[in-house]
Amino acid sequence: MKSPSRLLPRTSASLYRFVRVYSMMASGLCFAAWVLLLAVFTHFVSQWACSASSHQHGNARDGLSRSKRSACVDGTYVINGRTCCRCAAGQYRSSHCSDVPNDTKCTYCERGTYNSEPNSDASCQPCRSCDHQHAGLEVDEPCTSASNTKCRCAADHYCDSGDCKVCQPCRQCGSEGVQSPCTPTLNTVCKGDLAGVIAGSVVGILLAAALAVTGFLLWRNKKRNNRSLPVSVKPEEELPLIDLYPHLPDIADTIGWKEMERLAMRSGIPKNDIESCKLNRPNDVQSQTLELLKIWTEKNGREASRKLIQMLNNNNMRDKSEAVKSILRKEIAAASNHSV
Repeated sequence: MKSPSRLLPRTSASLYRFVRVYSMMASGLCFAAWVLLLAVFTHFVSQWACSASSHQHGNARDGLSRSKRSACVDGTYVINGRTCCRCAAGQYRSSHCSDVPNDTKCTYCERGTYNSEPNSDASCQPCRSCDHQHAGLEVDEPCTSASNTKCRCAADHYCDSGDCKVCQPCRQCGSEGVQSPCTPTLNTVCKGDLAGVIAGSVVGILLAAALAVTGFLLWRNKKRNNRSLPVSVKPEEELPLIDLYPHLPDIADTIGWKEMERLAMRSGIPKNDIESCKLNRPNDVQSQTLELLKIWTEKNGREASRKLIQMLNNNNMRDKSEAVKSILRKEIAAASNHSV
């Protein structure tokens, strides 16, 4: 048998281990209890927050719905100083609003009537009828409270215009047969019609060609006549009649061959005479111009001085016209001094 002195240390060690294990278990249970308590508290807090948020969102939705219901979605109109909501398409206004805009009383259109737009009308419009006698129409889309009746051509009828209020009966081909059948927008084309269309087209082309040729011939004859007639001009300055012969060399140098040739052609001088001036004085442009100016002066006689000034002005040669005037004014001045 063991002595008590030997059993005491062992008993103390066992007791220490028991107390230690118990303490650890108690600490664990206490920690678990705290965790459980914290979880329960968190759950209740989150539930309360969700409930409050849902309540706020519900109030906001209710307010938005009320706002939408109170808005005039189809526009407004003014009557007796009050602004009222319009009625929607398919309805008419049976009474005006009283205190608030959305208090307008609207009533749906009765059968056979419609309103296709938001309105403040006191009645709906009557639907269109497709049953008129001899109109050749039938219903394409029936009338509703918000849209009018749409008509279309009945069978064996057509309409080639945009707004068809009357459709015409389709043509019936005889023994020649059908080239193109009738459609809602085109009449029947018979086979015999094709030859007529071709013949008509050929005749039209020939007539157009004849008119074009006739117009061209008339234009060409008119142009020739205009060239053969002397140019009619109005005098810009009333110069006294002056004999050009003493001044022809100076005037010829001023005008030059090209301009003198153009004046001669527009004055009706034959082209052969113009060419003779060039052949008679080869390589001498000044002499050619002088000879042609002499022919022109002889043709116009006593009025040559005035007509020369007029033609130069009318043919956009005003600088040459002024130069010729300057030459002639010298003679006028000399004659005036001599008379004094």
